[in-house]
Amino acid sequence: MKTLPLLTSIATLAVSSTSFGATVTLQLQADLLKDQNGTVAPSAMLWFLVASTLDTSFSALSNDISTAIGTPISSGSDDLIIAKGAIGVGGFGDGTISTTLAGLDLQGAAFGGVSSNFSSGDPIQLYWLPAVASNSSTVPALSRYGTYRDAVGIDGSGIWTTPAGGGSRSLGFYTSDGDTLGPGTNTAVAGRSILTTPAPEPGSLALLTVGIVGLASRRRRRAK
Repeated sequence: MKTLPLLTSIATLAVSSTSFGATVTLQLQADLLKDQNGTVAPSAMLWFLVASTLDTSFSALSNDISTAIGTPISSGSDDLIIAKGAIGVGGFGDGTISTTLAGLDLQGAAFGGVSSNFSSGDPIQLYWLPAVASNSSTVPALSRYGTYRDAVGIDGSGIWTTPAGGGSRSLGFYTSDGDTLGPGTNTAVAGRSILTTPAPEPGSLALLTVGIVGLASRRRRRAK
């Protein structure tokens, strides 16, 4: 694995420890992120880090959720978005993340007081969505996405859990075909986005169908 400077850009991360007001810093690197076909993900792609605040498991990503910091990734989930951004930051190319996420208290205004259970030791997982723009406010239905977390610490990465308050941790994800920050020991397939968010709810589909039929009828009347 190539040794490159890690500090490339600053984003905001809200993380608390067991004491109120404590913050941490995460240093995140990933190489190489791809879509479901193995095509390198574009630099405008959305990614976010999620913390599981009550257990060690992570929910599947729901459609139409907000991408705002502090939002659960599915209805009723304890898995909260704690940071997000675009790839290719810090002068690196498509498919690569290298950024430092500086501390902000989780119980601050950005989180709306939602996540009082978030604490040191909470597992952290990376989600990336190659077809969703980094400035998107919601996650569309039927979006392809990938996930990654490291519970042991491979390729020089720290374990993907929240450090103690005031601390920092390096989180790395390197695949065997990574050529900027990698390569690493994860397989190339591990960098693919092989998961899919659910289809729209039946009620949403019905409303969409009614709208399309109404628009077609209106156009026919105008044509007469």
